[in-house]
Amino acid sequence: MPNINYVIKILFSLIKKKNIDLSNGRHIFLFCFVLTSCFNTKYLSYHEECNLYEYKNEPLRLPDKRLVTSSNIDTFLINGKINYLIFLNTKEKNYFIKPQDHVLVNSYNQIITSLNEKKYEESSHLCQNILNQYPSLFYFSDVNFLKGYAWAQMGKKDSAQKYLQFFLQYSEKKYPDNFWGHNDIIARQNYCMERVLAYQFLQTDSIFITNFQNIFPKYYFQSFSPGYVYNPQDYRFGRKFYYFFSLYENWHNNHLYGINVSYLFHKKVAITASLRMNKNMQLYNVFLPWEILGAKNNRWGIKLTPVVNFLKISENNYFATSTGISASYHFNIRYYISGGILPPALVQINKSPYFNTQIWYVLIGAHLWKNISLASMYKNKDIITGVLINNLIIGHQWQKNQFYIGLVFF
Repeated sequence: MPNINYVIKILFSLIKKKNIDLSNGRHIFLFCFVLTSCFNTKYLSYHEECNLYEYKNEPLRLPDKRLVTSSNIDTFLINGKINYLIFLNTKEKNYFIKPQDHVLVNSYNQIITSLNEKKYEESSHLCQNILNQYPSLFYFSDVNFLKGYAWAQMGKKDSAQKYLQFFLQYSEKKYPDNFWGHNDIIARQNYCMERVLAYQFLQTDSIFITNFQNIFPKYYFQSFSPGYVYNPQDYRFGRKFYYFFSLYENWHNNHLYGINVSYLFHKKVAITASLRMNKNMQLYNVFLPWEILGAKNNRWGIKLTPVVNFLKISENNYFATSTGISASYHFNIRYYISGGILPPALVQINKSPYFNTQIWYVLIGAHLWKNISLASMYKNKDIITGVLINNLIIGHQWQKNQFYIGLVFF
């Protein structure tokens, strides 16, 4: 059992380092939350191929930032709760979406091109330049592996071993999070392969790769946003169910609250069940979002969404079906435009005016960070401005001069 006084000492040192004001109620809450947070070994798993221990699918680190492997897991577990608290402060923090992200991808791609052209000395210099410019890549990319590989091909065994050791001990992934669109299961598999090759070189002094894969800038999008279905960078690997809560939502001038649950069949196809209600009505929906077309770099996407509706108002029941279509296009890494249309119901039982209206919108947005955008939407001849968070637009409805929350889905 770790010494609680030691835990408190660590927390207060972090507070002093980050200049956190404990007179702020929010900071007091966060302090108490972290203090009572618990490291539970049931979420601990071992990734054999990579020789890494993970907590909720994230590689763990020791206080000196070394990755936790089979050789040092006992050291981590001796003070597991303390080490976990320290680990939380060392996680990657690439949340903001900025133009420099594409510049970084292009710089990384220059290294790959140089290696494929067997310009090993040049690629080694490019690796060092990018590490000098972006020090976090030491921990959150495979640049150390690339540099070690370049030295190995030049016959510099000691230098190769040095950087391959750095890679094995400190580098937790192939690409940093701000290589938007590249951190998928394939990148994970390639990273594990590089770890195997690095261990192989340390044992046999030989390493061989026929070709490195060039990468190019991609665009970030929110999962299930107009034109798109699933972005693997929004959620942990292997997750299939996704939840969207709306504590308050405007629907045809009715204020509803509810929950949406999505299941992912494929990265391009999902099914979503929705329940929204107030004291007078219950609205049940089933959506089938299907990304029918999209650019390889995620710059644009087109989505078709069949919808089944069941509405209950007092003793009256209504059933309707329709199909919506939406699309998005990115002008650059930050700014984008989206639009969608949901025609009146194609099939109805007990016709309701709620399903006889065509819904359409045009939205202009600016990504700030993951899952949050500034947005201005023109919907059915009304203007709404605010913030788009997990596909809920929260803001002001100008025509009616009122607060507005609405789901931007199909």
